[in-house]
Amino acid sequence: MAASLAGELAEALDLAGRQLVSKSHGVANGCDELAEIVDELAADAADLVDEIAEELAEAVATEPKPRRQRTQRKAVPLAVVKNTIAAMKASGEEVTGPTLAERLGCSERSGYRYLGEVRAA
Repeated sequence: MAASLAGELAEALDLAGRQLVSKSHGVANGCDELAEIVDELAADAADLVDEIAEELAEAVATEPKPRRQRTQRKAVPLAVVKNTIAAMKASGEEVTGPTLAERLGCSERSGYRYLGEVRAA
């Protein structure tokens, strides 16, 4: 009886071992298939990255460069211009666009503009 039980146990173990080997082969084959799919997806992703990089490089190359803006000089307040003209007149200095510009430290054109603003006011 012990021999027959040992024989049955050996057959059961052999069958279970074969089933386990068969299942492990199925799992291994599934892993190989998944690895191939992952490799294909990785290649597709790399191609997309390259395409996007090229498109970005083209977009940057064709993007218009913003104009550089000059820093605007601050306008001299009208009260300061009036006080400067009054001081020039008090000292006997001739009040013209160029002399006012020199006194205010601005361009000659601005000197004329400030003089016109004071006369209009």
